[in-house]
Amino acid sequence: MEGVKSPQKRDGAARGTLKWVGEQYLRSAKFHRRSEVSKRMLRLEMGWLFDAAGDLPIDRFQVRHVEAVMARKAGPAAANKVKKNLSLLFNYAVKKGYGLTFNPARYADKWKENPDGFHTWSEAEIQAFKMHDA
Repeated sequence: MEGVKSPQKRDGAARGTLKWVGEQYLRSAKFHRRSEVSKRMLRLEMGWLFDAAGDLPIDRFQVRHVEAVMARKAGPAAANKVKKNLSLLFNYAVKKGYGLTFNPARYADKWKENPDGFHTWSEAEIQAFKMHDA
């Protein structure tokens, strides 16, 4: 066994995967210029994204793949957040020359959120709430 090197433990994701690009972004100056709150939220959101699609090769992503990952979230706001985060990573990959020539998230359909806005409470609903809270 003398002279035989043990295999090096490899940290991080395989080069060229979505998770690898994400790891590069999370180490970047661009990420570190964000506020602490923004960094914390983005790390949480990226964690979900890496679990859902991190092992996929970045250079083979198409619009349909973006929409499939978005569909894994419950609700339009969460799906749109996935699209936004994928777009951030794809733009970063294009700028850095990581094998992607365009941003497929840009062309994915955004999910419609509540088009009517939020329901405004009536006086009766406000009174019911106050009575329940008392």
